[in-house]
Amino acid sequence: MTFTEELYQHISSLYSGMTVRGFSKLCGKSEGYYGSMKAQNLELATSAITNLLKGITNAVRTKT
Repeated sequence: MTFTEELYQHISSLYSGMTVRGFSKLCGKSEGYYGSMKAQNLELATSAITNLLKGITNAVRTKT
């Protein structure tokens, strides 16, 4: 399993109803980003990981 796949699994276990499209949007990318990266056997871009971290941080702040 790749880093990207593991990351998606962990994030989707934290957010019920998370889809690959939602994950892509959380990464600040188009809805097809995750699927495209997976199909090409590529890992997430650094900018996508940064956006993902920001999105998770904002979600946590909103809940508290």
